[in-house]
Amino acid sequence: MQKDYESVIMLDDKMLDDIKSYSADMLPKIIQTYISSADEYLGELEKAISERSCLKLQKKAHSIKSISGQIGAKRVYTISSDLEETCLDVADADVHWGNVNQLKEVLEKEIIAVKAALQKHQ
Repeated sequence: MQKDYESVIMLDDKMLDDIKSYSADMLPKIIQTYISSADEYLGELEKAISERSCLKLQKKAHSIKSISGQIGAKRVYTISSDLEETCLDVADADVHWGNVNQLKEVLEKEIIAVKAALQKHQ
């Protein structure tokens, strides 16, 4: 059963404003790092799924969750957390990979939306 992620705030603008007030020069760098890292991690996540590797999937989902939490991308954080949890204490063969693929597609769409929203903060 797919969660309704729409109830989770996409991007915490206050968190970005706090980063900007602390160091306005750093915010564009942080945003650019997020964008490039998210793209890289998504590619690695796709590879982990194609290899049916729970360990790799957990690590990449955790990486996406971490960078999203740092920048206030709350919906991506939540989806990444759910994706990470699909493999906790489960053998590769016991994972419902169809559900994993659906969740990955939702994650990709949200990351695209977050990247677009971040552009206005640069």
